[in-house]
Amino acid sequence: PLDLKVGQKISLTVQAEDADNLSGPHQVHGETYHFEIVTDEELLSILYSKELNLRKRFEQIYLEVTQTRDDLAQRITQLKQAQTIKEKQKQGQADSRWPETLTEIQNAVAVSADRSLYGTRKNATETASIVESFYDIREELVNNGVATAQILGRIDDKILKPLTVIHEQDFPEVDQRLGLYRLAIEKNSDPMSEIQSSIELLDAMLVRMKSVLNEMQDLLEFHEAIEMLKNLIEREKELTEETKKFRKNKLLDRLKGLGLE
Repeated sequence: PLDLKVGQKISLTVQAEDADNLSGPHQVHGETYHFEIVTDEELLSILYSKELNLRKRFEQIYLEVTQTRDDLAQRITQLKQAQTIKEKQKQGQADSRWPETLTEIQNAVAVSADRSLYGTRKNATETASIVESFYDIREELVNNGVATAQILGRIDDKILKPLTVIHEQDFPEVDQRLGLYRLAIEKNSDPMSEIQSSIELLDAMLVRMKSVLNEMQDLLEFHEAIEMLKNLIEREKELTEETKKFRKNKLLDRLKGLGLE
């Protein structure tokens, strides 16, 4: 085995050569992988940075899904307003502003269908990327021997499992319902029920997403504690070196005083 030490770097690649005696031999090289030997604390610090970035990305997805939900709620309000206007028109009432208002509502509801569907598909793709990244982090923890049962349990049960449900179940259901919403618009049908169903699905998904965000935060706080411990250890090393230097200088001063330098 290689006698590697912390701070050293190593590059690995695969080279192959065929047995062509006529025009060869031919050689091919695989991709070169670069590694740096780090301490457990340094590795956890690197993974902490990755987790922090993933949480920020997922928090942005959460905010965008919330905006989609709120946008749909506004469409419900507008559709109810349109229903009220139409009922008054049936009763023989009239207002010169109503036709323009109904057109604005119709356009807003149609645009919202496309916007919501596009945004949801974008967020679904981004969530899939986050799931994959957390699997990579888990694999790094295991492969480098720094994973504990507690950490793996939290990642598996509190982050990866619900994230997978969000990606594989929640987003497809919302996508399907929003598709029916847009289809209702195309058929000039009332999309109220489809919008309401979409909101209900989004509300349920947001609850699950919030739970995952909280768990991500707890995991980050754990790694922050590790980072603080690492800094304390580094500071202790610095103080030790400073103490050694101080004692050495003090001893030299004594020797000088005795004429023994």
